[in-house]
Amino acid sequence: MRYQKIFIIILISIFTYSSVKANKIPVPKLKNRVTDLTSTLSGSEMQILEQKLTKFEEQNGSQIAILIMPTTGSESIEEYSMRVAEEWEIGRKEFDDGVILIIAKDDRKLRIEVGYGLESIVTDAYASRIINDYITPYFKQGDFNKGINNGIDEIIKLITGESTINLNSKKNEIKSTSVGVKILIAFLIISPRILLFFMRKKYLILIGGSILIALDIVCGIITHNTIFAIGFVIYTFLAGLFLYVGVTNTKGYR
Repeated sequence: MRYQKIFIIILISIFTYSSVKANKIPVPKLKNRVTDLTSTLSGSEMQILEQKLTKFEEQNGSQIAILIMPTTGSESIEEYSMRVAEEWEIGRKEFDDGVILIIAKDDRKLRIEVGYGLESIVTDAYASRIINDYITPYFKQGDFNKGINNGIDEIIKLITGESTINLNSKKNEIKSTSVGVKILIAFLIISPRILLFFMRKKYLILIGGSILIALDIVCGIITHNTIFAIGFVIYTFLAGLFLYVGVTNTKGYR
């Protein structure tokens, strides 16, 4: 009985594995550098892409391929792209310097699969930036040809060392905005006290207003973003208001 149970378990495992494998979307044969199973690209668009990738390969040796398909089925695009890479073997064998742009159109998913030889150049961070900034915006507009060409151009620039992508730009922008918000809050707390202090003497109103405007300019120089505009509106309004009150209505001042 014990051996029968083991045998049954083995049979069930084999059947389950076979079923899962049978449900996987097959990897298409590699016939061209651009494979479109969705008829998204026109014949001329595919030809231009083919020429671009052929020229790049002839000049640099590395290979780039594109696969556009409806869906990856039950597999994630990461799992499917690994199978594509294994079967297609893009890139020179001695360097493993191939790149595959895989687009699952109906799933609204895409991935840049990179060979080991280029992983230090087309890193995950760069691949993510290319997808998010250079490809996806055009896909959302329905312009797949423009998005694909944009992404391929940036991949080529990375490999040839001509890329101008700055991975730190967004981090700096976020950091700058955070600093700007803190400065703005500090100004909102400090500015009334500054004005109240200088309002003790009429002629000092001008000094208080000038300080606020100066602080506003400093805010703009430090942040280099929309915080400057917000600060400018708030502090210029406050400064102008108190200047007007101080100059035109001197009652109550010592």
